[in-house]
Amino acid sequence: MVYLDTSFIAPLFIAEDSSDAVESHLRHLDGTLATSDWTRVEFASLLARRVRMKELDIAQADAIREVFEATLLSSFQILALSSADCAVAVQLLHDPATGLRAGDALHLGVIHNHRRPPLLSLDQGMVKAAHLLDFSASTGIGPEG
Repeated sequence: MVYLDTSFIAPLFIAEDSSDAVESHLRHLDGTLATSDWTRVEFASLLARRVRMKELDIAQADAIREVFEATLLSSFQILALSSADCAVAVQLLHDPATGLRAGDALHLGVIHNHRRPPLLSLDQGMVKAAHLLDFSASTGIGPEG
């Protein structure tokens, strides 16, 4: 199993500079792709922000959301959030040196409670914090990917 956070999944549905590299990396992965319900929340927030900034209109956002949800259901193991995930996230946030943000801590809490699969994230800060906390993580693309 490999866990993908929102930053790694979003370029599959919204054109970004990293979209081709993310698609290429995923084509070469073996095993189950996983993400969590938290990714669904973050992706909904991302689409709403893009609409507010007039980068997408509502119809475009709805179409992207529909494809996103269908892809998650057909191609990903979706890990449900639990109070145990939140408890781990709180513990991870005790060390301010990691620079970990709440949403990223929640992703790591889910990972921790599901046998700690490797994390793919395009968020360099998240990858760095994950390493400081002894999680396996990479961007999957670029020189360190």
